[in-house]
Amino acid sequence: MVPIDFDHDGDMDLFIGGRVNPNKYPFSPRSYLLENRQGVFLDVTEKVSPELLFPGMITDAAVEDVNKDGWMDLILVGEWNPVQLFLNKKGRLALDLNDNGLRNTHGWWNCIKSGDFDGDGDMDFVAGNWGLNNPFHASFEEPLSLYAKDFDSNGTIEPIITYFNGEKEYILQARGTLMKQLPLIRKLTNNYHDYGKKTFGELFDKEKIDTKAQFKTYELASMYFENIGEGKFKRSSLPEELQWSPIFDFIDLDMQGDNKKGLLAVGNFMNTEVLTGHYDAGKGHMLIYDGILGKFELVNLCKSGFIVSGEARSLVKLKTYSNEELILVGLQNDTLGFYGKTNTLPKK
Repeated sequence: MVPIDFDHDGDMDLFIGGRVNPNKYPFSPRSYLLENRQGVFLDVTEKVSPELLFPGMITDAAVEDVNKDGWMDLILVGEWNPVQLFLNKKGRLALDLNDNGLRNTHGWWNCIKSGDFDGDGDMDFVAGNWGLNNPFHASFEEPLSLYAKDFDSNGTIEPIITYFNGEKEYILQARGTLMKQLPLIRKLTNNYHDYGKKTFGELFDKEKIDTKAQFKTYELASMYFENIGEGKFKRSSLPEELQWSPIFDFIDLDMQGDNKKGLLAVGNFMNTEVLTGHYDAGKGHMLIYDGILGKFELVNLCKSGFIVSGEARSLVKLKTYSNEELILVGLQNDTLGFYGKTNTLPKK
């Protein structure tokens, strides 16, 4: 949920993103754009932005005036979703279908953060994805795919993920794992060797799967989207260390006495299958934007002092009574973490 004055009337309206329908993954409930009318929030989604009714499994949103026309725009990320930019056309939010640099960005996105990181006066973005330190590999030519259907006609949805090996598409889940949800696999394959040789198309007819129940992922890296003007973005991967585990939140660091922009990032994910293993390689990250190189550079953990273990989910700034700034880290199934901030960014 994010506040957005989409109608430019001086009060805050709300966007609420739908995530996932219980027991019907990967299908999502509808999202809402609520107009603030003197403290009463009215659903105006269908009237103002029908494309926002079902934008996918939304995990995060950012609000910025991307094209500097005085109207606040909306940027969405989600699971099995592209990065979506909804431009504000004088009170109506419309999905930008232009060649804006965000095409084919379908990923497992967890978060997005805006900021003028390169100091050129317009808003850029960083987005946290699943990372590259995992068994999965995705590209536009060889995407990860998800097919959702009641394959055995028992009244429940079975989501099946596939990957490409060359030109052939295979099921990602192990035979034993998939059989727990889809016993039909036992009849379709004789053993693990037989299962491993068969392509997805040999087991199931893709033509009978609704296109709305087919999802793609082309990108798993956490990324920096630089606003290069005229409504276009240049995208690049964040430093290698941020690809070691999923990133779930960023927070900006605008240090006093230093013109450089900084970021903190946290993540990790433990609720995984045994064959996959924990995504726990992230220990907290501090980044500094290098204006000469035009990219973010990582600060060594020993120099940054920002070390976060466990499953971190959120970052918040707090002010103490003495007006000192603290960084609060929200950890999954753990106590809160507090970090004090120095007045200058450390050297890389």
